[in-house]
Amino acid sequence: MHIEKIKQVVSEQKEFSGVIQISKGDEVLLNMAMGHARLFDEIPNKTDTSFGIASGTKGFTALAILKLIDKGKLKLEDNVFDILPYDFPNVKTPMTVKHLLTHTSGIYDYFDEEVIEDFGALFQVVPINKILGPCDMLPMMITGECYFSPGEQFKYCNSGFVVLGMLIEVVSGQSYADYLEENIIKPLDMQG
Repeated sequence: MHIEKIKQVVSEQKEFSGVIQISKGDEVLLNMAMGHARLFDEIPNKTDTSFGIASGTKGFTALAILKLIDKGKLKLEDNVFDILPYDFPNVKTPMTVKHLLTHTSGIYDYFDEEVIEDFGALFQVVPINKILGPCDMLPMMITGECYFSPGEQFKYCNSGFVVLGMLIEVVSGQSYADYLEENIIKPLDMQG
């Protein structure tokens, strides 16, 4: 393997922002970071920078909810805001687990890509490094009005899955991360 050539090619990629690691067995052959972890405040990437995987978590969240349903702790028809202890002042009508899972809730989306022009400003309300669990995102989600009544139409919604993450924590009594680790990651023998 031509590690020096790979390192040179990667270093020349001025648009690349991330971390690259090449290993052979237990031996790390290349481990380098480039660009910024957060472009808007120019914090550089390090080889141990944690990256958000954005919508990659939605499948895990859905699976965790379905596991809670399978265990009899939730139903698709449950009104989420009868269960959650958090105030969502702009949610006026019942919103079910199914509405959130199927993007038909109408709940305000803190990350509405059709509206947001400055993604860097998105995390000025709650800096991304302060988000340790779904509840930490509440200030970003409770201010906006619902788009429509639940079940009326489909609108892709990130906030709905954050609310499902909150639901996982409340119903399971565990943190989102711990519930996923115990009920999905370990049973499926997934390793980082």
